[in-house]
Amino acid sequence: MNLPPPMDRCLAPAPAGQPEAGMNLIALLGIMAVLVILAAVLAPSFIRKLDQIASDAEVASLKALGEALESSILRNRYIPTFTNWAQVAAAERGVNLSEVTTNLRRQPRVLWVDPALQIGGSTAGQDYLQDVTGSFITDASGRVVPPRNARMILLSSIGTPLPAGVTNGVPASTNDFDGVWNAANGTLPAGTLWAGWSGARDLRIQRINLAPLFVHVVLTTYASDGEGLFSIDGGAVTNAPATIFGRDAYYIRNSVLRLFTHTNSLDTVQILTRSVSFVYQNNVWRGTIEGLGTVSGMDLGTIVDRFLRAEHNPRALGGTNQQYNVVQSFRAYIQAYLAWEAAGFGNNSLRDTVVLRQAQMMNEVQGLYKNPNYDPPEVACPP
Repeated sequence: MNLPPPMDRCLAPAPAGQPEAGMNLIALLGIMAVLVILAAVLAPSFIRKLDQIASDAEVASLKALGEALESSILRNRYIPTFTNWAQVAAAERGVNLSEVTTNLRRQPRVLWVDPALQIGGSTAGQDYLQDVTGSFITDASGRVVPPRNARMILLSSIGTPLPAGVTNGVPASTNDFDGVWNAANGTLPAGTLWAGWSGARDLRIQRINLAPLFVHVVLTTYASDGEGLFSIDGGAVTNAPATIFGRDAYYIRNSVLRLFTHTNSLDTVQILTRSVSFVYQNNVWRGTIEGLGTVSGMDLGTIVDRFLRAEHNPRALGGTNQQYNVVQSFRAYIQAYLAWEAAGFGNNSLRDTVVLRQAQMMNEVQGLYKNPNYDPPEVACPP
């Protein structure tokens, strides 16, 4: 029997296209080594890119939540507080509550309220539901002022958990609140709550200023058979007093103001998009004094209101009443002039009344700074 030599089987070449087993292992080890080197080089850059993506997403989310709160406030005339802000924002955006309270990095979102906040009778930690009274706050001189410190902050972290004391609520002091309000994203806020916190780069902040959501409204009654009436958003009807400052308050923008006659007949409807002043005069609501419209685009009613509220000159001819005296004399002059105009400018008696009222008006204007009864003692000039 003729058998092929044994060496023929051992030295038989591998089939065409089939790699050698030893070469496969070497190639695999080489590829793995390259991958390890690339991972070591690229991993930090890749992580930073992921962090940047998370940061941009969180900044956009906090901004959207702040806008949702403002939108809800304008629609519902209701300002939530730290206990229910997330429910309000979730309802406004149409998302699950968890999407509001927690970010993509599974870190909580927190709402802080300025400790000095005051909107009408509501203070920090209390919600605010607007009624016909609006936000009525006076300063030491009795003047109505805008809502005080109407500020909130949304904040979260995209990495390191927030300090233990940073939770939904009212911080212990205004300094703590201001420390966050004035801090830029990625910086450590001032205050003891943040001392030693290692996550400054992870902090994201959204500031919410509620002050621009309010408009100033002044309603007064003058020379009518009764006091004008008004309501806000179809609520209770109340009066506009016949006093110098009348009904004076701040209301949420887009509120619906309805003005009624003293007999409760609807006169007009206004959507409050800006600060306004109306006077109920001769049983009709007017946007400006004497119904003269506007001058160079300015609302005379607003101008008069600001003039009456300006700082008083204690040395004026009429003391603190001098500004009111100026307005009254101006009104008397306009009434006399309109009567003269209605008569065709041919009535000399009416003309004389106009001249007299003009002189009286000028005297009252001069009385703002010129008082013949005030004679201060002379003081020697310094050497």
